[in-house]
Amino acid sequence: MVKFSNFLLLSIFSFALFGFQTGSRCDLTVKFPQLENLEGKILIKLLNEDEELVDRAIVNVKRGVPQYTFMKLKAGSYAVVAFQDLNGNKDIDKGFFGQPTEPYGFSNNVRGTFGPPSFEKQLFTLSGNKVIEVILD
Repeated sequence: MVKFSNFLLLSIFSFALFGFQTGSRCDLTVKFPQLENLEGKILIKLLNEDEELVDRAIVNVKRGVPQYTFMKLKAGSYAVVAFQDLNGNKDIDKGFFGQPTEPYGFSNNVRGTFGPPSFEKQLFTLSGNKVIEVILD
């Protein structure tokens, strides 16, 4: 009977300690190194695997490496799209043929040939806290 009581107590303690982690949340930090201009703001969109907007953020560009942390995300597949708004109009400026004239980038630092890269190439897996770098150019 004592062994059973000890087993039961240990089981309850283990569940209390580890059992609630199945629904745990993850933090995703996005860093933007190698910026040519240390001015303006970076506008960030976080999308889920269904290309639905999960969250968005705006980061001031000053000195150092700008970064933002999306907190308490569910584990899963995500993509990040960002651009540096140099003139403060909150829209990515485009040239005559529609090409962006402000620095922009995607998760996994993928690029498209004529237009944005496929969404599948932008996806990454979030299964715990993670730091990624997105190059804006």
